[in-house]
Amino acid sequence: MHRKELNPDIIMDNNLDACKTIRRAFWASSIALVAVAVALIVVSIVPSGEAEMPLKAAKRYAISLVNNELYEQAVEQYEKILADYRLSEHDAGSMLYQIGDISAEHLHNPRKALAAYLKLKQLYPDHPLVEDVDRKIIAQLDRLGQSRQAQRMLEKTVSLGKQASEVEPSQMVAKIGDRAISAEEIEKAIETLPPELASQLSNPQGKSQFLRSYVGQQLIYDAALREGYDTKPEVQSQLENAQKNIIISAYYQENVAKSIDVSASDVEIYYELHKDRFGGAPLDEVRGQVREAAMQEKIATAQMELIDELLKAENVQLFPENLNTD
Repeated sequence: MHRKELNPDIIMDNNLDACKTIRRAFWASSIALVAVAVALIVVSIVPSGEAEMPLKAAKRYAISLVNNELYEQAVEQYEKILADYRLSEHDAGSMLYQIGDISAEHLHNPRKALAAYLKLKQLYPDHPLVEDVDRKIIAQLDRLGQSRQAQRMLEKTVSLGKQASEVEPSQMVAKIGDRAISAEEIEKAIETLPPELASQLSNPQGKSQFLRSYVGQQLIYDAALREGYDTKPEVQSQLENAQKNIIISAYYQENVAKSIDVSASDVEIYYELHKDRFGGAPLDEVRGQVREAAMQEKIATAQMELIDELLKAENVQLFPENLNTD
């Protein structure tokens, strides 16, 4: 058998073709690995869904929808943010709160609002807005006609006074859910009325009518709490002013009025100076009214003196010329 000799040129060409094939395979596998790496990076940036814009831009867009009163679109955008982005518990809870508020106040959709509030309360119980959410849940339950459930929840979040078990049956004059109204509570309420009005409620019929009105007012108060009226800014402002006036009045009573006395001569002098105010009636007929008027004048004078002293002590400067007189 004759041995076939190999052509060196053919061997070289075959080796070159093999090297080219190996290089093509290497680059193809490298490109595939890079593609996988890029895909993994994209997935890590967008954890769920396909976010179309950065988170900050998405939030700004939602706010602009609200500002332009596009409420349905705003709710959709907030829901999209919740689904497409990885948020902190604080941000996620705040967005659920926004969805609830928009649904309740602008879309008048209590079911959607209630669902958002409940989700916030269940998923993020430590969120700073949870305390306010309880009231909002109560309001939505009330709007959905679930007043009994709303009342039960209200009783857990708002103090409504004495429980029925704490009042003797013989002293109970009304019952609201688990809260009892006692005869003593009604008597104290009547005592706060002006004397002339309180005197009209001294008979059984008058007290019965007052009880009905008192319970009615309590029911209105409960409904207002369920609607969250006590948290409205304008109501909060009025409450603060009322509290301030009560405190000031108590301070004046203790530090000013308590030390003022009106003598018989003070009454006579005041009567002579202001006789026309009493229709020319003899002093003996209007002495009580004159004494009260003289007392009020003395108190007002003492109050002004106290204010002057405080202004000087605190080095207060007043600029009345800057008041708007238009």
